[in-house]
Amino acid sequence: MRPNPNDIVLIPDDRKNSHVIQIPWLFTLSNTEKVKLSITNYDVFQMEDDCFTRFSNMVGLVKNFDGSRVVLSITLDAGESKTMKMHLGLS
Repeated sequence: MRPNPNDIVLIPDDRKNSHVIQIPWLFTLSNTEKVKLSITNYDVFQMEDDCFTRFSNMVGLVKNFDGSRVVLSITLDAGESKTMKMHLGLS
């Protein structure tokens, strides 16, 4: 079952007072090439068969592990990676 993008909500920092099913997402960006890589923008999609769903309400709300917001652009040196998190929920 694919979630409807309208059912996915952002969880406030005070997650214990949230009334949704909480889903923590972690994702890692890795630069496996031999040159610097600059990430200036991102988009969030769910792919299924030949169609996709865009989750536009997630863009710009990714956080570092210390809770600070990820600011673009991100530059990764060759062989470097960065893991970030986002707390989402299903209403």
